[in-house]
Amino acid sequence: AALQRDAHASVRGAAAAQLARLRCVVELVRGLADPHVPLRLKVVGLLGDLADPDRCAPPLENALRADPDDSVRLAALDRLGRLGDPARAVDAAATADAALPVRELAVDWLAPLDRPRAL
Repeated sequence: AALQRDAHASVRGAAAAQLARLRCVVELVRGLADPHVPLRLKVVGLLGDLADPDRCAPPLENALRADPDDSVRLAALDRLGRLGDPARAVDAAATADAALPVRELAVDWLAPLDRPRAL
């Protein structure tokens, strides 16, 4: 409840860290909707740190497609690349993201993913 309801971003961040420690992915993902960019960045990092592609890749892909902040999309792309199965999201980011750094990182991830067609 603190992740969604507390007025202070620091408390929401602490709640996110505890949810990650408990591996509560469904609850942690709610932090991706927070209005505070640093908290969304923290949640992206925590999801990537869980190293659970089945549960964490879908919300990271959604953040990559939909977050309005370039830094959050860039972090989501980086974490997807580290999870090892971001092919669809990386393909889309390489050609369609509005931010140049996101597209550049996506292109960097395409070769190791054996996606020459997207290059």
